Amino acid sequence: KAPPPAISKKSEDDMLRFLVNWAMLGVIDGVCTHEWYGFIQGVADDAQVGKVAEAFAMTLTSSLLYTPVYCAGFLALLSLLEGRGWQAATERVRLDLRELFAKTTKVWGPTNLLLFGLVPLHLRTVVSMAIHYVFLVGLALWDAAARDSRDALSRTAAAGPEGANAGSMSDMLNLRVATAFKPDLKVESPDLPLPEA
Repeated sequence: KAPPPAISKKSEDDMLRFLVNWAMLGVIDGVCTHEWYGFIQGVADDAQVGKVAEAFAMTLTSSLLYTPVYCAGFLALLSLLEGRGWQAATERVRLDLRELFAKTTKVWGPTNLLLFGLVPLHLRTVVSMAIHYVFLVGLALWDAAARDSRDALSRTAAAGPEGANAGSMSDMLNLRVATAFKPDLKVESPDLPLPEA
């Protein structure tokens, strides 16, 4: 499957910067995750509860405390690494935090339960980062699709009602993909218009 246009349209220099940014996010993610796992395990050890209760408590605490901070930090840092500035970073957090938090919780709630319940602390970060690698690739694709859909919506809105059919096939397909993953998005018609030949 081809990557989203926000990825495939990049020049070699842009692609290198894109990959460096995502690598930096991965390193920062690994350090923060390692520190969080050590901290939360220390708190759990001090509480001296059973292994099952400990895994559930650590998962719930991670979902309620770490995940929202992680998601907001991720979105802000991504914008800052791209050179967009603080205002754009806060706007990105405002626009995408809820969706990213929901996706992250769906993936990492069950994953953390298994990590906390079955993986010893000294291996937890390594196992988590292996899973995180796949998760970050998914986030990169989600990020690109979210940006493409916003760009397509902006172009369509700028063109006005008379320009609604003037978008490229790529724009329409991006909009279809973006709306397919946003069940709360209200669309007047179940099908988007195709550009005229």
